[in-house]
This record gives sequence, C-alpha cells and structure tokens, in this order.
Amino acid sequence: MVIKEVFPSLPPPPPFRFDFILDNVGGSTEKWAVNFLKKWSGATYVTLVTPFLVNVDRLGVADGMLQTGVTVGTKAVKHLCKGIHYRWAFFMASGLYLDEIAALVDSGKIQPVIDQVFPFSEVPKAFLKLERGHARGKTVINVINKM
Repeated sequence: MVIKEVFPSLPPPPPFRFDFILDNVGGSTEKWAVNFLKKWSGATYVTLVTPFLVNVDRLGVADGMLQTGVTVGTKAVKHLCKGIHYRWAFFMASGLYLDEIAALVDSGKIQPVIDQVFPFSEVPKAFLKLERGHARGKTVINVINKM
C-alpha cells in the first residue's frame, strides 16, 4: 500500500471513506489523502495550496498561468481516471460565509473528527500524545472550562 510506504506510522485507510476532503496543508497530503475518498461516487478532493503564485513569480504572468493550467488539468484528469474529482480553491475571508459554515457545524452537517480532548492544565500531556502520533482525529485543548 502506497500510504504505508510513505507514512509507515499512518494507520491503514478506514473501513469508511469520505465524500469530501479539503486540504489546507499541501505538501505531500495529496499523495495519501485521496486514498481516503469514496471512488466513483462523486467524491471530491479540494486543495487550497496551489502553485499559481509560485508559477507566476517564476515564469511571468502568461507562462505562469499556462503552466498552472497545465498542472491543474493534468491532476484533474489523473484523479478523474481514479474516480475522484480534483479541484483547486482560492479563498477570501468572509464573515457571511463563516456564519453559514457555523450553521452547518451547529446543525451537525459538518463534524470534526476528535481523537481526544485535554484540559488546558494538561497541555504537556497533549503534546506528548501528538509526538507519539497515531491519532485518529484532532487533539483538542479545552482552554475555557464551560460549566
């Protein structure tokens, strides 16, 4: 399995797959994250990390845009052949859209995968857990203790 070769400590893909992955990290994430998508079901991988600005800076506006178009086209076709939609996204902060996302979170339509929650007093313990790896979700620090 490719995932195990690149990230030996990464657990095998879960028995369930995702309909959508939003990558805001970039780097090698794309290489393993697409394996967690449902194939041939309309599942989509969207990355916020694109080579657009790097290409334009390096090659100039015309050639940079051309190179960027070739890159996104190549990746889209490559992933479509594997049954996955591939997209790039660009973002601009918007309070209105953040309110819409908050409503989706509040209604349970968007749910984070949380591995463990630590109280603020146990931050060192949380960091030790992160260093060990093998989390199956996010490690959360509870800063405000709601009663």
